[in-house]
Amino acid sequence: MDHKHQLNHLISNYLNLNTDQRIIVIPGRALFVVVLALIVSACETTPRYEAPTRTDITVIATPGAQIPENTRDVRDSTSIETQYDPIILAQNKINEARYLTGRLKAKTQLEAAVLLMDSGRTLSSSNVVSEISQFSLTPIDQQTYRILQSTALYRSQNYEGAWRRVQQINLQAIKKKNTLQKYWRLRGFLEYRQGRIANSLNSLVLREDYLSDRLSLSQNQEQIRVIIESLTAEQIAQITTRGLRPKVLSRFNTSRQTNNDLLYPSPYTQVYTATALDSSPRKMLRNPVWSPNAPRNIGLLLPLSSRFASSSSEVEQGFRAAHNNDRSPRKPNIHLVDVGADTSLTGRYYETAIGSGIDFIVGPLGREAAQHISSIANGTTQTLMLGTPDNPAYRPNINLTHFDFSPENEAKAIAEKMYNDGHRSIVTFHPNQTWSNRYLESFRAEWLRLGGKIKREQIYYGGAVDFSREIRNLLGVNLSERRKTTLQSALAANINFQPRRDRSLDAVLLLARPDVGRLIRPQLSFHQGHDLNIYASSHLYDGNPDAANNRDLDSTIFPVTPASLNTGDGSALHALGADAYFLVSALTQNIGTDLSFSGKSGLITLNQDGSISRSPSWAKFESGELQVVLDSEQTQINPTPLTPVLVNAENGYFYRTTSRTDREAIP
Repeated sequence: MDHKHQLNHLISNYLNLNTDQRIIVIPGRALFVVVLALIVSACETTPRYEAPTRTDITVIATPGAQIPENTRDVRDSTSIETQYDPIILAQNKINEARYLTGRLKAKTQLEAAVLLMDSGRTLSSSNVVSEISQFSLTPIDQQTYRILQSTALYRSQNYEGAWRRVQQINLQAIKKKNTLQKYWRLRGFLEYRQGRIANSLNSLVLREDYLSDRLSLSQNQEQIRVIIESLTAEQIAQITTRGLRPKVLSRFNTSRQTNNDLLYPSPYTQVYTATALDSSPRKMLRNPVWSPNAPRNIGLLLPLSSRFASSSSEVEQGFRAAHNNDRSPRKPNIHLVDVGADTSLTGRYYETAIGSGIDFIVGPLGREAAQHISSIANGTTQTLMLGTPDNPAYRPNINLTHFDFSPENEAKAIAEKMYNDGHRSIVTFHPNQTWSNRYLESFRAEWLRLGGKIKREQIYYGGAVDFSREIRNLLGVNLSERRKTTLQSALAANINFQPRRDRSLDAVLLLARPDVGRLIRPQLSFHQGHDLNIYASSHLYDGNPDAANNRDLDSTIFPVTPASLNTGDGSALHALGADAYFLVSALTQNIGTDLSFSGKSGLITLNQDGSISRSPSWAKFESGELQVVLDSEQTQINPTPLTPVLVNAENGYFYRTTSRTDREAIP
């Protein structure tokens, strides 16, 4: 009896059942249930759920989901989110279908599957599709059914199976524009995967006939541009001799008219028509436009005689290359001004340049120099600073603004990318360095604003080779091990145990240089992070096409400039200078709307308030080779089947495949 009281005392302490100095004695049968529950909890940190994969993974960043404004009480905001959340709507339809039969049941299940697929829940959607009686569907709905099956196969990288399903689709039976645009997008990307580039471009251009919103149209046009600019001169020559549609040929031909080098098409050519966007709040610029009142003399202020001479030279070369490609007879003259190494003198150089007849100032380069300019510029001479000033009083406007590749701007873009890919619960892994702290601070603010959750922020230290301890803390494996140790000590018995990571996670943000990233990435996979989506900052890629070593970074997604995707097309700083030249033209136009153009560093937008935003392209490594992340590509690395695995109490294993909410609503 004493032994039983002692065991009950240990377990009640572990469960916090010791209250008011009384020991709760648990009967023998209840004791067995409690011990079994503790074993189950020790083996898994949190329930596992399907990591979402969004369909609209794009090469340009898209706005985050709309968050209800705090103009109503919490109860009202929650009801609004529930009403319009596609996941909740899908779950409601699944529950509704349980009480229906025949064609109506199949129709309701199909609607739920479409909502799940469009929200990136590929596995959940496939699970619902498997429950649908295809013969109960109308001919129109059968085509939607086949598109869902093809999309699921495409995202699981079964391109042959997906193509066979696509060929079974009766295009004449599809009536809805939204379904047609999904069909042509899917067909276009499958053809791209098969190496049928001409057919792929034809399909993507056809898709534009069924797109009604400007954002989707802009994304599709940007995707076509990326494909065209990734082609070699030999590929272009072969493709243009085949049966291309006139719309596709015009995009090739216009690109060739203003660029003698077919291998690296200029980003300032009319790669795609923008007439469809003219009526929207955003206008797409085709090439630099100089009105009669445009500036005649541009002062380019760079620290050419400082330790940043090499960087300054690349910016200058990019600026001059864009100037040379400009065929306008009104294009301005360039006057290069060396501001030296002492940033405190930048203001004097700035004022001297203005006094010498300069109409527009571009520069200086860097945050510190930009801070001096922002404090003295009075707006009489338009200025585009190539750095973000650390000046609390500074507000960008049409006469004084800035453009750079600061970590803060990139961090916001990657937060939007991860959120739009369907991720909500993430962890971050970063060094304790100035640049990474700035990056993480900006990322955190944007991620929380969008509604995401950061479970853990783990620091690692440079110079190490083994990051096991940090990664186990990052993924929550140590928590599982800690509970096992506590339970084993309480029971005074050995437990057959398998530690598990935190299953509520669906993505990791990694901030690392290439050499450190190649060490960390395989260790993340080893410590049960193989099924997580890994995103990284642009620091992960140094431009070196080292396929042998870059294999260790496979499937990691990170932002890049379009120029870096074309070997020999210049560095990021070269792209910065080239896009700055285009921005001078945009800043001198007064049309009362946002202006956008496809630059060498991404999709650049000059907003009406004078601020400038940049949407980068996205890439990943596959077998060590750099590849563009296409729109609608799956980011899920190793999708887990939805079939639940039963509890094995003898071995102490307990597997879950969905969240509690999903288990209640999804069969």
